[in-house]
Amino acid sequence: MQFAASTASLIPNVEIFVFYPCSAISSLFFLQQGLGKLDENPILPGLHTRVSMHDCISDGFREFFFRQMRSQTAVIAGRIMNTSHAIEGAILDELLEEWKMEHIFAVGPLNPGTAVNGEHHEDECVQWLDQQPTASVIYVSFGTTSTVSSEQLRELAAGLAASDQRFLWVLRDADRCDVFAAGPDARHVDQEAWTELEEILKRVGEKGKVVQGRAPQMEILAHPSTGGFISHCGWNSLMEAAGMGVPILAWPMHSDQPINAELVTTVLRTGMWIREWGDRGEMVTAAKIKEAITRLMTGEEGKEVTRRAREIGQKLRAAVDDGGCSKDDLDGFIARVSRP
Repeated sequence: MQFAASTASLIPNVEIFVFYPCSAISSLFFLQQGLGKLDENPILPGLHTRVSMHDCISDGFREFFFRQMRSQTAVIAGRIMNTSHAIEGAILDELLEEWKMEHIFAVGPLNPGTAVNGEHHEDECVQWLDQQPTASVIYVSFGTTSTVSSEQLRELAAGLAASDQRFLWVLRDADRCDVFAAGPDARHVDQEAWTELEEILKRVGEKGKVVQGRAPQMEILAHPSTGGFISHCGWNSLMEAAGMGVPILAWPMHSDQPINAELVTTVLRTGMWIREWGDRGEMVTAAKIKEAITRLMTGEEGKEVTRRAREIGQKLRAAVDDGGCSKDDLDGFIARVSRP
């Protein structure tokens, strides 16, 4: 929508503000890497990542993005971001210097701090969670723009079954926006694979539930029975989980997800790897999936990660309350755009 911003900038006394739905760390990372600043220095002290924009963003999308940026003629008065100084304060300070702006309005998390009571009380996922012990369920979802092969789905099913942990798996077709998806196998679960998945999942009985289609993710993450989240590390999902204090098993697939996963596992320490970005070309075996789930749900490392996740959740909920950093930024933005 660059043309809209450029057109709006021609209107007298109109200021242009840009909303960024991504993390501050991914914005800073792609900016600094594009400028060659990460060749010798880490994005943050101690964070030496092997992520490259050439590996996680397709050539076509990267060319489109930079073409859009070059065509931007409007003067940007400020940026609004779905993040918070409570979790990305130092990164936002760095980004402010890079963008040479007066202020970044970090107003996140934009999702509710608590799920709407009763909104999905009749949903089958919520009803199933109601029957499970506290913090006992691994939630599995890869969002709407990430896909895995049928073979990888089989390994995931086998790993979930072998872990002997309760799980809720939302399995659905991606919306075909995966920048690396190619061919029907990357987009859909074929009938043969689904039949095999059913056979594997029959062995777990009531301990596991698989749902095809959409599910109320906020209600699931807010539910006291949810104890972990196997995630592709899309920013919306991570912010929703962080706000609810749910730890992550990181499985990034493309775009900003790898650097978001670095934030969760290395900086915030609210998550653990299930597959590191450097291993993206390898099949994630059932044994590796089982091992990661066991570490999170029963290991000492998992207990510490869970403690950190709950601590971050409390900070984010405080951030959007009166006097919190995100509420202050939101109030500041409203004051800025509503001044005479």
